[in-house]
Amino acid sequence: MKISKPLVVCLTVGFLGLLAFALGLAAEIKRIKVSDVTFTSYHECTHPRSVAFALGLTASLSLIIAHVIIHEETFMVFLVNTSIHNDLIFYWSTLILAVLLLLAGTSLNDYKSSKGSTIVGAKCYLVKPVVFIGSAVVSLVNVTTGIIFYLMIVSAIKKMEGDNGGATGYPNPGKGIQLA
Repeated sequence: MKISKPLVVCLTVGFLGLLAFALGLAAEIKRIKVSDVTFTSYHECTHPRSVAFALGLTASLSLIIAHVIIHEETFMVFLVNTSIHNDLIFYWSTLILAVLLLLAGTSLNDYKSSKGSTIVGAKCYLVKPVVFIGSAVVSLVNVTTGIIFYLMIVSAIKKMEGDNGGATGYPNPGKGIQLA
């Protein structure tokens, strides 16, 4: 039994997307809450280090790896077919949004102490309750969009191969550069 390359790519990217989603939800559960903050003086507050930092970094890394896999598999089509560029705006913007949310949340969960200079007291910057959940949902949307986009390209290439007797007009990204 031969396993097709599109199936392997979709399963791998799907697993990485579900991993990013699950890690984003876990980071939401483990994030630093207001009850974890300790005021050491009038102008300073501290909070314990949270595992949400590692969870958020791992989620963003798995999302970026999934994106690299999709991009690597469809790179030559991006170069040749200019009509696809308009379809990529949503895909890229959801990736950027998800990674920025994850990294913003992780950076705030790693910050050890805060010194405020206001009259009211210390400023302690914490992650809002929905940041990691939002990044998890956007990660799932991004990976789903990437898989759909990849399958559309694969089916278009197969259709072109059928119409042209096996010649697609696209360089084969799996073969690399071939010298004569």
